[in-house]
Amino acid sequence: MQDSLVTRILTVVLALTACKGPQSPSDTPLEPSRPVLHPLTVESGPGEVDDNLIAHIQAEDYAAAYQLMATPYRESVPIAAFEDAVSHNAYLRSTRSIGCPEIQTWEGRVHRRQCILESDVGSAHATLFYALETEGWRMTGMLIGGTPAFPHPQGSGEEPSD
Repeated sequence: MQDSLVTRILTVVLALTACKGPQSPSDTPLEPSRPVLHPLTVESGPGEVDDNLIAHIQAEDYAAAYQLMATPYRESVPIAAFEDAVSHNAYLRSTRSIGCPEIQTWEGRVHRRQCILESDVGSAHATLFYALETEGWRMTGMLIGGTPAFPHPQGSGEEPSD
């Protein structure tokens, strides 16, 4: 009787665990020709932002991808420069999945993810940076293989004061 109860409990636990699926949208591989978009809310995590950003780039919806960048970035990088950079980035255009084994968050407002990006052109180390804004998490930058994936923000042209 006791063995039967233990067996039933284990069966239920295993069934519930199997139904749980991926732990976050970022664990779900992206299909290069079939972008996966997740509805973003203020509660959405950084992983959902990068999934959506890459999905928009693969769908050639650069304006939607640009909106997922942090406000200071958008204020200092014209959309045309962003579009030119991401439309020619073979890694972003062909990403199949991003696995991020190392994640750090500071004071709940700044986030960095160390990831492995799998794409049609190969695998690469990627570092993704985010800031928490009023609307939710937004990306501030991305390095793929140590190279910036997005154009650098332009300064005001003024020299820093002492």
